Amino acid sequence: MNTIHKLIIATVLSFSLFVIQSCVKDDDYSVPSLACPQKVTATTTIKELIALVNSGSLKTDDKGFVSEDLVVEGIVNVSDESGNISNSISFQDKSEGATAGIQIELGERPLYGFYPIGSTIQVHLKDLKVALDRGVVKIGTKLEGVDATSYDLDRIPKDVREKKLIKTCDAIVELKPKEVNYIEEALTQENINTLIKIKNVQFKSPETSITYYPTGATSTTSNVALVDATGDQVNLRVSKYASFKDDKLPTNSGEITVLVSYYSSGNSSEYQLFIRDTDDVNFTQPRINEFSAACSELSTPNIILSELIDKVDKGSIALNDDKTIAEDLFVHAYVVSSDETGNFFKTISLQDSPENPTAGIQIEIDKSDLYTSYPLGSKVQVNLKGLFVNFDKGVYKIGTPNSDGVSVSRIASTDVKKYLIKSCDPIRTIIPKKIYNLQDLLNPALINTLITVDDVQFKNPDTDKTYGVANTTVNRVLEDKLGNVLDLRNSGYSKWYTETLPTGSGAITFVLGRYNTSFQAFIRDTNDVIFNNPRFDSYQEDLDEIIGSLENFESARKTSYAMNDITLSTGVWTISDGGVFAATETKDLKSSGSGSVRLRGSSSTEGYIQSKFFIKGLKTLKFYFGGTDFDEGSDSEKEIKIEIFISTNSGSSWKSVGYKIGEKGKMNLFEIPINSSPDDKVVVKLVNESYMRSTNNRIRINIDDVEFIK
Repeated sequence: MNTIHKLIIATVLSFSLFVIQSCVKDDDYSVPSLACPQKVTATTTIKELIALVNSGSLKTDDKGFVSEDLVVEGIVNVSDESGNISNSISFQDKSEGATAGIQIELGERPLYGFYPIGSTIQVHLKDLKVALDRGVVKIGTKLEGVDATSYDLDRIPKDVREKKLIKTCDAIVELKPKEVNYIEEALTQENINTLIKIKNVQFKSPETSITYYPTGATSTTSNVALVDATGDQVNLRVSKYASFKDDKLPTNSGEITVLVSYYSSGNSSEYQLFIRDTDDVNFTQPRINEFSAACSELSTPNIILSELIDKVDKGSIALNDDKTIAEDLFVHAYVVSSDETGNFFKTISLQDSPENPTAGIQIEIDKSDLYTSYPLGSKVQVNLKGLFVNFDKGVYKIGTPNSDGVSVSRIASTDVKKYLIKSCDPIRTIIPKKIYNLQDLLNPALINTLITVDDVQFKNPDTDKTYGVANTTVNRVLEDKLGNVLDLRNSGYSKWYTETLPTGSGAITFVLGRYNTSFQAFIRDTNDVIFNNPRFDSYQEDLDEIIGSLENFESARKTSYAMNDITLSTGVWTISDGGVFAATETKDLKSSGSGSVRLRGSSSTEGYIQSKFFIKGLKTLKFYFGGTDFDEGSDSEKEIKIEIFISTNSGSSWKSVGYKIGEKGKMNLFEIPINSSPDDKVVVKLVNESYMRSTNNRIRINIDDVEFIK
């Protein structure tokens, strides 16, 4: 009897263990719960949840956490087993024909033993945070103290995960990815965080990238480019911790199963793809000829660019009610810009000929990485019927109509190939039009054409220092030997914005642009700048000598931040992003009298005051300086700083002679030794270098009673 009893107990225990193990799969990385939790009825779908977040309708408490008892359910579609994906799980609403997916951020890894691919999970959302984070709706939390991050969402810790993220005992299901023929079809919002199989693709440059984690890469995650038969391109993200990182890239073409993701930061946004492991890559077909597959024979053009611009200007083209072109017009042109390095964004500049162009225009497209489909020098056809062409902010543009009937909006990415066709003709070398000084290029007919100007240099390389500033677009002034100047526009999202400005002179090639009435230049990358010659002494403005020796800023007022000249007791001064404001402004500090200079400065505009007179043989400069009494928010205690520059060639070049640190709300007297030679004609420039706030403006400062001692 005892033996039979023991056998029954052993059998029951073995059967129970079998049931438990069939419900929870684990690889001994951690111990999942042995209980099979009671499955509840989901109260919302993934698609509904995303719509609630995007519309601002999700009910949350004052900290942004979900306040309703919402439960969302889905099927796990990724695994962190290979190490390519970590600290997150993506799940989609269906095993086949998924219509939505979402990502949950978790503070542990690995997780595949708890939540294997194909398992059904439920997330109890109350007291979690669901929000848009870097372009994607995610589920997470928001931590406090040392564990908090600067992001909108933080990862969910283990104790919370165990309560909120439940794997049900539904059977593991096989996922069938949605199949598409081209990259463009995969890159849609509804496909984010779902599995997609893309056909007719290959790695763009397997011979140079070599391995999945590219040779020479150093970042935690790097890109290898995929390209399809139409020439479209997208980045596959690979972690340096992936188990397959050193595997060689296949050189053939075929199909790839990916998780579609999206990343947005500032003005930069892009779709990204992830694989679980290399079993997702099935490249068994011969390699595709990208260029020939992505091109077409062009129709005979029935209008040229200059004629199009003339007809738009005169209003002699038949239009639809929405102001789009009603006629079947085809124009041919050549691509002269490239967004490969990030200085151009969702736009292409076109000119009518590869050499000696007579007209240019730009086409606005809501798509990144346009260079992959429309490389420099390629011939294209624009099918104008249904498009909007207008003079917008100083430039003729092609796109779609904005609601104001004037501004030109971007063509939808899904419509690009309908309107912009690339020829199968060989890529042409674009010969820039040679211009001999900056004044001669200020011709509307040259806008959106490629230009080369010789004998130019950057006006202020010592103070501007680099091509750009992060996350914004700035001007760097070019000058020629006649004193003509032109703004070079550089994006803080370009790959080269941190490079140091060359201090020499030489030739520069750029696409000419214009904003309203101001002409501007845009380089494709720094290879367009060849300043190998010595710096020249630019045009010397005939400056007057200082009147007196003390400037107290009492004799005149400048009450706007716009750069302008002001005539004061010592002579003419230029003030940029600052002024001498009303005497009644109590938050401006003064060391004496009722007037002082206020300087601001921003990420794109330098705040400075500069003498347009010289001081012969200047030995010492004295001035009062401090931070204004204006509210600078949480930045009030940050650094107050001024830098002093001098020039002995009428401002053609500048030399820093030091800086001073001031106090907020207090004017202090500072003294800077100059010690110039008796015959030196010294021009002075004081620049606000105080802390740059998150508003992209610097903390404001005041300057008063500037004294020049010979």
